Amino acid sequence: FQTVAEELEYYKSYASKVEEDLAETRYQLEEFQQSSKELEEELEKEVESTERRYNEIRIRNDAMRQEVEEWK
Repeated sequence: FQTVAEELEYYKSYASKVEEDLAETRYQLEEFQQSSKELEEELEKEVESTERRYNEIRIRNDAMRQEVEEWK
C-alpha cells in the first residue's frame, strides 16, 4: 500500500465483505436447518404410518395362519 489510508480502506472493505459472507452463511444454515427439520418430521410420520400398516398386516397374517391351522 502506498498510504495508510489505502491500507485502511482495503481492510475496511475486506471486513465488510467477510461480514456479508458471514450473514449469507448464517442465512443458508438457518434455511438448511429448517428444511432438515421439515424433512425429519415428514420421515417420522412416514415411519409411523409404515409401522402401523406393518402391525395391521402382521395381525391379519397371524389370524389367517390360525384359520389355516383350524382347517387342518
